[in-house]
Amino acid sequence: EKELEGVFNAFPIKHPNPGIRRMALCMRALLETLYATGMRISEALLLKRSQWTEIKEKKETKIVSAKGGNERIVYFSDRAIEWLERYLKERNDISDAMFVNSYGEPLKVVTAKSYILRFRKKFGENGRKIKFHTFRRTLATHLLLKGMPIHEIKTIIGWKSDRTLLRHYAISIREIAKQKYLEIMNK
Repeated sequence: EKELEGVFNAFPIKHPNPGIRRMALCMRALLETLYATGMRISEALLLKRSQWTEIKEKKETKIVSAKGGNERIVYFSDRAIEWLERYLKERNDISDAMFVNSYGEPLKVVTAKSYILRFRKKFGENGRKIKFHTFRRTLATHLLLKGMPIHEIKTIIGWKSDRTLLRHYAISIREIAKQKYLEIMNK
């Protein structure tokens, strides 16, 4: 969680240059969204501003999955909604895309990657490891560590199989089992 905060706080959201500030707010809102929802980057970049009212009021919205084209519901934390709101207030374009580049055009994955690269040094020693998928995996790991059942995590992340979760998170599951074992046996 400390590393995650370091990444989130690396963006200069108070920069005096409005263009840099908007780009930093865009990236902060995008990464907060990726972490809160477990969406893939391609799914997040398809979000529309016209979905904002639903997101803000219901803390959820329907998306089309990048894998298989199935629809699923994603949930937004209060924190992600707060950052989206801050970002949207700074925008002065008319695009319906939720995330836009400096010209007000829908943000593309390659542009978002270039924005990440600009701030990588500020992320600290873990900066070289940061990928958009990191936020999806981090969410699943955090939910698992906090005790959420695997079938519920599977629903949140949009996996079809428990095996996907187990294959990616077997180390975390072993760590949880060890911690719980030691808590019980060492009392």
